[in-house]
Amino acid sequence: NSLYGAPMEERFAVTARGFELVEIRSTSEAVLDHYQLPTPYRRDGLFFVSSIRRTIPRLVTRIGETGRQHLRVGDTDLPLYRAGTGSALTIQVRRGPIVMHWLDRIRTSSAAP
Repeated sequence: NSLYGAPMEERFAVTARGFELVEIRSTSEAVLDHYQLPTPYRRDGLFFVSSIRRTIPRLVTRIGETGRQHLRVGDTDLPLYRAGTGSALTIQVRRGPIVMHWLDRIRTSSAAP
């Protein structure tokens, strides 16, 4: 979180309707308070965690000057920040044959610098 200078993670589950936000975590309790997230917060190591349920059809994020936004899907880590400062990214769930998924992955890997 660039306002408080503390790491923040949003965890989602994929559903038929898009993404379900299930929790928000930060090392700073002030970050969770700032977003007026449900209390009580629980502790998970260094993190304060707020459980929340909210369905979002797609994720939209803008890459800022600070932080290094990543998207983790299973064991795959996608460095979104590489899109460049100021880039607006939209992430959505697409249903389709698994072969199309792997073709997209191959194309993306080939296009990377």
